[in-house]
Amino acid sequence: MSMFQVTPATSAGRPVPPITWVVPFEPGGAADLVARALAGPLGQRLGQPVVVENHPGGAGALGTELVLRRPADGCTLLNISTGPMAVNPSLYRHLRYDPLRDLVPVHGMLQSSPLLAVEATSPCHTLKDFLDAARHRPGEVRVGSAVPGTSAYLAGVLLARESKTRLLQVSCQGATSALQDLLGGRLEAVFDYLLPLKPHLDAGRLRALAVLGRRRLAMLPEVPTVAEAGLRGAEVVSWSGIAVRAGAPERAVRRLGAAMHQVLSDPEVMSAFIAMGEIPLLELTEAPLRAFIAAELVRWGGIVRLAGVTAE
Repeated sequence: MSMFQVTPATSAGRPVPPITWVVPFEPGGAADLVARALAGPLGQRLGQPVVVENHPGGAGALGTELVLRRPADGCTLLNISTGPMAVNPSLYRHLRYDPLRDLVPVHGMLQSSPLLAVEATSPCHTLKDFLDAARHRPGEVRVGSAVPGTSAYLAGVLLARESKTRLLQVSCQGATSALQDLLGGRLEAVFDYLLPLKPHLDAGRLRALAVLGRRRLAMLPEVPTVAEAGLRGAEVVSWSGIAVRAGAPERAVRRLGAAMHQVLSDPEVMSAFIAMGEIPLLELTEAPLRAFIAAELVRWGGIVRLAGVTAE
């Protein structure tokens, strides 16, 4: 994917301050990689630099709360996604933000699904192998993901429920930490996205067993979906976008949304994402994105209740 060079814009000879893009997850994870890849093209279209900041913690809650403490001037973007926006309100008992009251959705970005991956020396070569191991060792197979509230974590909850197995779900500090624990032998599998997994898959350090989505990935055509592997009902489709603090000027919201729409419409920018199974969410402009999030709150709330998981 080619990156665009961003030259600081000026107004009447004065430098224009940068846009800050807050990613509420660890560096190196899927959300971080997407934001850093899109920040340059977005900045070019806005005519000012876009700087990515990582503020992980609380399944995305800490970074979200940070944005809500910053001025409502449209100069701070929040990377939004399934977990912090649609899962956390049902999962966490003491959440200090309301996604639709405290934030203005600006534009959707990408839709994707996690993978189940194991270390290359694992005896598990298929999803059936993995589930058989879980049945023979109930509650002992250590599977890692980011903290509760992320869609990758709930992928494990759904997989265990639909397969009638018991997994030892290990909540790591973030997806990057989970990968390190897998490669270090402290976990037996992880749920994560292709973007951070790809270098390790290419190097032969990891093996993907299944896509927890509705379609195979073009870059991993040999890896079946969970349904193709014999397990229906465990599909997870996650999404991402950008938002600003409520009260931001409508003109700034429209300007940010138009710039992101242009980025997602550029085949040169999006080609690598599309090849990895990421779907640009061009239709999710401000109003449709708000309606989409409202529906996702209902859908994921039902999943959380069925799964019987809660967090403080």
